[in-house]
Amino acid sequence: MDPNNLKAILYSVIIKKTQCGTTQDVQTCDDAAALAHKGLAAPKPAGISDADWKAQSGGSYPIFHSAIAWDNAIAKKDFKAAIAEFRAELMLYTDDQSKTMGLPDTLQLAQAYLQPGPSRDLVQAVWVFARVWDYAPPAYKAKIEPDLERYYKKYHGAMDGLDDLKAKAMATTFPPGTLVITPAKTPSEQIHDLVATTPDLTTLNLGDKEFILANGAKEDVDKLWSVLKNQVTPVPGIVIEATASVIKVAVTDDAKAAKTADFTVNLAKPLTEKEIPAVGFEFKTPPATALIGTYDSFTLIPATDTTVQTAQIVLREGEIQLEKKKPAVPAHKPAAGHKPAAQ
Repeated sequence: MDPNNLKAILYSVIIKKTQCGTTQDVQTCDDAAALAHKGLAAPKPAGISDADWKAQSGGSYPIFHSAIAWDNAIAKKDFKAAIAEFRAELMLYTDDQSKTMGLPDTLQLAQAYLQPGPSRDLVQAVWVFARVWDYAPPAYKAKIEPDLERYYKKYHGAMDGLDDLKAKAMATTFPPGTLVITPAKTPSEQIHDLVATTPDLTTLNLGDKEFILANGAKEDVDKLWSVLKNQVTPVPGIVIEATASVIKVAVTDDAKAAKTADFTVNLAKPLTEKEIPAVGFEFKTPPATALIGTYDSFTLIPATDTTVQTAQIVLREGEIQLEKKKPAVPAHKPAAGHKPAAQ
C-alpha cells in the first residue's frame, strides 16, 4: 500500500539478502540490492519527527549498504564497489555495534580485500581480519586466525608485529592512515631464499612448488623442475572438472577460492562412468583416496586485471588410489569345549 514505507523495504531487503547469501543466485542478489537502493532514497514521511526518522533510518541504512555490497561481491564480482559499500555500512555503526552486529560484514570486507585485481590490499585485509579476531566469539577465533596469520606472513614475510597489530585493531574498524607494515622481500627474492635453503626440494608442498614455477627466476625454476620432472606425486585438491581421461583440480588456496584448476592430471587408463569423480570431490593424500600422477609439463598463465600469475601444471599416467579400509577385527570366540565363566 505504501511502496516507500521504510520498515517494509527493510524487511524485504533482509529476506532477499538472506536468500542471496544462501543461494548465491544472481537475480536474488540483484533484487536485494535494488530494494536497498530504494530504501536509501526513500523520503521522510510527513508527520514523523526528525528524531524518529533518524532512529528508523539509522537502523536500516547499514543493512541496505550491506545488501548492495553482497550484490557487488556475489553477483557482479565488482570487489572495488563491494569494498566501498561494506565501508559505508561499517561507518554507520557505533563502536559497540561494530564489535557485534557489524562483525560478520567486517569479515566479508576482509575477504573482499583479498580478491585478485586492482582492489586487492593485504594491509587492509590483515587489519580487518585482526579486528574481527579481536571481537569474535572464542569458537570463531580459531577459524579466523589461520587466514590472519597466512596473509600477514604473505605480506610481511614473518610473524613479528602481528600481536601489536591485533592490539591496535581493537581501537578502530579501519586502520589509521599512518599504519605501515613492512613488506616482505619480492616473490623472486623469497623464492631464491627458499630454493637455496631447502636441501630436498621434493619436500616442498604443492602450493610452494607452483609458486616457484610461476614467480621464480629462471635459475630457480629450472632447478626445481629438474627435480620434479618425471617424478610421481599425489595431487590433493578439489575437483573442478573431470572426464574419463582427464581430471582437473584446484590445489592451492587461491585456486580453490577462485574455483579454477591449477593441476591437470591425464589418466593412464580411462575411468568408467561410475568412477569419474564429481565436481567438488576432494582428493587427499594416501592412505586416503588420492589422485596420483607423474610431473610432465607446466605452462605460465599470465596475470590479468582480476588474477595473479600462476602455473598450470600437467601430470601424466594418472590414477586414483582408493582409500584402503582397515580389515575388521574378528570377534573373539571361546575355544571349543570352553564354557564362559559363571556370572
